[in-house]
Amino acid sequence: MCDERCGVCSSLVADGSIECAHCDKIVCEVHSLMCDVCQDVYCTFCSTIDYSGRFEVGLCISCSEDARRGSDYSRDGFDGGGGGGGGGPDGMEM
Repeated sequence: MCDERCGVCSSLVADGSIECAHCDKIVCEVHSLMCDVCQDVYCTFCSTIDYSGRFEVGLCISCSEDARRGSDYSRDGFDGGGGGGGGGPDGMEM
């Protein structure tokens, strides 16, 4: 039985827990985010979502800071691993 708790919400974390690559907190799946640039997993305290581009991009604090300094992570060519063809939801005109 696992007695570990999420470092964000304090819920019990199942076996195979996720550890933040920055702060080493154990987090539940809901409070973890994979950085789309470096591909490491971070807690919600050590990551952010960039909504400024065409697609939502999950970033750790290091990659986010690099992007702010001008080391762009190729947002124009980044497809974010999902999304659709743009426009609006199916059946709706924009």
